[in-house]
Amino acid sequence: MAARIHVSSDPEEKRRHDEAERRPQPRLCSLSPAPVTNRIELRNVLLNLEEVSMLARGIRGNKTMRALHLSFNGIGPEGAVMIAEALAANHAISELVLTDNGAGDQGAVALAQMLSTHPGLKRASLGSNKINNKGAIQFAEIAIRANNPVLKWIDLAGNSFDDRAARAIADALRGNRHLISVRIVEPSRVAENVATKSAFSQMSVDIIGRYCLRNHGPPAGLVQGAPWDLYSQEVGAPSGWAPPHTRPAVQTFASGCTRDDNLQARDYGRARFEGEFGKASASGWVRGYHVPMPGSS
Repeated sequence: MAARIHVSSDPEEKRRHDEAERRPQPRLCSLSPAPVTNRIELRNVLLNLEEVSMLARGIRGNKTMRALHLSFNGIGPEGAVMIAEALAANHAISELVLTDNGAGDQGAVALAQMLSTHPGLKRASLGSNKINNKGAIQFAEIAIRANNPVLKWIDLAGNSFDDRAARAIADALRGNRHLISVRIVEPSRVAENVATKSAFSQMSVDIIGRYCLRNHGPPAGLVQGAPWDLYSQEVGAPSGWAPPHTRPAVQTFASGCTRDDNLQARDYGRARFEGEFGKASASGWVRGYHVPMPGSS
């Protein structure tokens, strides 16, 4: 830049000009507020481990980020571990979406450890991540059983675990009083077809849904015809799901009973409704399963 030449016969004017020239000039970036990144979205860009490592370093240092969406990037188990470790050092984030990244069991365990104590994360979407029974059971034991008061929503739909892991998730939810939505089935699935169209039994879906309902709080009036089509989505249940005691028949509660028996059982007492879940009598008939009524333990 060419130097500016000031010519003046007035000594005072020359002095003021020289002082102005010596005064540091503001940089362009200091004329605007510092940029605030509160949402990072990188979808379907197929990040390699080096890029994930760079992103993880950025996550650690970004204290204004509130949401991280990294769906369809194929970061794999090692990448999921890097993200989990970075998020453990970032207490500002409240929403994490890692759908379809191949995190596997290793990534699920690392994310569970982070979610169990994270002071800010409210929502975690980990669907379609190739999580098997081993990873899902460990996830339930670490993240769900930790009863973190901040964590409210977990999405595990589309993974590779079956009803054995679903029962572990249901059992871990027994002592969790804060999760209001745990999704293991795609919301597009119709509730009536869960047992035939998914790897999960109706009983597992019912137990998970009822625990989430307990924590969420029931809608106005737990009566037949309540708006469960909409409410089921709020608790992560399949479309149209309703708890057993609001259905016309409660076949999942006592298999082998006639339709009339089940209709009469719509208003069965708390003691019967909260039978010891997962157990069968000597004859093989289902005794019932522990799904607490609103306000019970």
